[in-house]
Amino acid sequence: MKNYSGGYETHFPILAASVAMTKGPVIEFGCGWFSTPMLHKMCEVMGRDLLTIESDREWASNFQWMMSKTTSNFSHGFATGGHWMSVMDSLVEYIQPWGVAFIDYKPGEEREDIAAFMADKADIVVCHDSERDYDVGTNYGYDNVKHLYKYVTEYRLMRPYTLIMSNTMEFPLSEEEQTWRPENL
Repeated sequence: MKNYSGGYETHFPILAASVAMTKGPVIEFGCGWFSTPMLHKMCEVMGRDLLTIESDREWASNFQWMMSKTTSNFSHGFATGGHWMSVMDSLVEYIQPWGVAFIDYKPGEEREDIAAFMADKADIVVCHDSERDYDVGTNYGYDNVKHLYKYVTEYRLMRPYTLIMSNTMEFPLSEEEQTWRPENL
């Protein structure tokens, strides 16, 4: 079977399932047209808080209509323009544990550090762009942090791949969903 080589949305099935499988607030490192509106709506209807951290203020302005939306059972906060660690230093103490941490952050070189930081702070950590094909331009160092997690699996049905890591629960994937297909490069 040939897999789909997509773009920005290939994490959708995994991210949606992760939110459905967990409880608690959701944190998104890097906003985008596919993840941010989906997480916003899922968290809103499920009554879960969402925090989006985006390094690029101009890019984040595309999502201004969602910024800091609060209802009686839902809050979507945005932190933009700063380094992710400075935001986390001020927030993590009172919003733990996270149900899901989604990592699709720019600059990509910081994704490894975020994944390591979130190892004991989120039930499921979802990392987009997890393939390690140097010739296609991605290697965000996730292999360096897998040892911090009890459960690690990778969704390879669609490229770019999506890594799922957790210390609290296994993520159900079929053999077909985990099969690497180098012929689709």
